[in-house]
Amino acid sequence: MSMVMHTEENSTFLQWYNLKMKVCHMENVPVKGRTDKVLSIAYQDLSSSIYSFGPQDTDAVYGVLCSDHFLYLYIHLRGRIELFHKFDTGKIMQTKVFFLPKHKAWVTVGIDFKLR
Repeated sequence: MSMVMHTEENSTFLQWYNLKMKVCHMENVPVKGRTDKVLSIAYQDLSSSIYSFGPQDTDAVYGVLCSDHFLYLYIHLRGRIELFHKFDTGKIMQTKVFFLPKHKAWVTVGIDFKLR
């Protein structure tokens, strides 16, 4: 099933819509503090790829970077969406997350202008 992920700026929840623009899943991001929020999101389509982050048959991975210094990875697996893993991005604030399909790599960009 094709879906579109959306979050409001400075929000703490994510929404996935089907192609008819009906909300099919909603999830609160488990940020640490009340003032923490979503900064950036990225997407990896695994439907036509042999490379996979997560269990077998994963359709997609969604990276959600938050101001609590964590990168949360959600997977779309057999019609379900669930939090799969979270990475501590360290003490330096990361502001954007990207998935680079040619390199098969997740990259974050920090306020110190370095890629990680």
